[in-house]
Amino acid sequence: MDDTIVKLLKNRDYKGLELLIDHLGNDIIKTICAVLNRPE
Repeated sequence: MDDTIVKLLKNRDYKGLELLIDHLGNDIIKTICAVLNRPE
């Protein structure tokens, strides 16, 4: 699941992210924040 988010973010696929967020709800927001705050 996290890999999908990372892939969408790296590809700047915001439409895909939007659909993912609509589908999964608020839990995904927390995951995305965690991914963005994670050091490379």
